[in-house]
Amino acid sequence: MKRISGLMIAIVLSATPAWAVVSVVNHVIASTAAASSLTTGTFTATAGNTLVVLACTKSDLGMTLTTSGSDTVTGIDAGNNTPALGTLYFSAFYNIAGGAGYSVTVTPGGGTPTLTLAVIELAGVPTSAVFDATANVALANITPANTTHASGSTGTLSQADEIAIAYICTNSVIAATLTQDSGYTLSDSEVGLTKAVGGLAYKVVSATTALSHTWTTDSSTGRNGVAGFIASAAAPSGNFFYRRRAQ
Repeated sequence: MKRISGLMIAIVLSATPAWAVVSVVNHVIASTAAASSLTTGTFTATAGNTLVVLACTKSDLGMTLTTSGSDTVTGIDAGNNTPALGTLYFSAFYNIAGGAGYSVTVTPGGGTPTLTLAVIELAGVPTSAVFDATANVALANITPANTTHASGSTGTLSQADEIAIAYICTNSVIAATLTQDSGYTLSDSEVGLTKAVGGLAYKVVSATTALSHTWTTDSSTGRNGVAGFIASAAAPSGNFFYRRRAQ
C-alpha cells in the first residue's frame, strides 16, 4: 500500500502593517478689525477629514465656532489671556461632512471685536479621537510681554507618525512679525495694527518624543500651545495561500 502524506506549506506575502500619512490638504485664514462674526473663504473639503481651527479676538467675550456642514466642534484649548483680556479658542471638527463651498465661522459672545480665524484641514486621520489625548496640550500664557513664546512640553505621544500643530494668539497692537519654530511650516498668520494677531504652524513627526514649540514675535502678551493629532492605522495587507503536496 502506498502511503500518501500531506505537506502543508504556507506562504505569506506583504503582511506588513500600512500606516496612513497625515497631511494638510487645505488651509485658510480670515480676519477683521470689527465684526459681530467672521467667516472664512470657501474651500472644497473632503468628507471624513478633520478641521483644526484657531480663533483669536482682543475681547474677553466667549466665542462659538461652526461650519457650513453643521459639524460638531471639540474644544482643545480655550482661555482669556492676562492681562490683555484677549481670548483664544483652539478646537477641532472630526469626521466633517465635507463638500464644495465649505467654510468656518466664529461668532463672539457680543459686540464687534477684532477677530482672526485660521483653519487647517487634515487628511489621513481617524474619523474620531484624532487629537492625541494622552499627549495633553502644552499651554503657555505669554505674560509679561516677550519676544519668545515657548509652549512647554506635551507628554509622550501615542504614535510616531502624528502631526504637530502649534498655535498662538497675541494681544499686542504693535505686533508685525510672527515666526514659527525650526522644522515647522507656517500655515497661515495674521499680523498688523488693527487685527487680532494669530497663527498656525505644523510638522509631521517620526517619533513619540514629546512636543514643544517656540514662536518669535514683537514684544507681546498672549497665549500659545502645541498639540499632536494621530494618523489613521490601516489594517495589515497580505496575500495568503496554501499548497498541498502529495508524497
